[in-house]
Amino acid sequence: MEDKKNLLLNRREIKLIFKDSYGKIKRSEALEAIANFLKLDKNKLFLIKIEGKRGSKDALALCYYYENIEDAKRQLPRGKRQ
Repeated sequence: MEDKKNLLLNRREIKLIFKDSYGKIKRSEALEAIANFLKLDKNKLFLIKIEGKRGSKDALALCYYYENIEDAKRQLPRGKRQ
């Protein structure tokens, strides 16, 4: 797990690895699992991408957590806002 605070864009950038989950986990399930694991508000957490690497069954998830929803609306494209 990697958790960085981006002060310029006013968000947390979170990277997590789901073991043996690539191709099996849905975006909604991943978002719910991350929100529960980190005890964050699911409405302020945005799943940007889930990717895998060749030869591995692990899924790498990238999420952004915004304290202010207005910042998310300004920075993210409509498709990523759920």
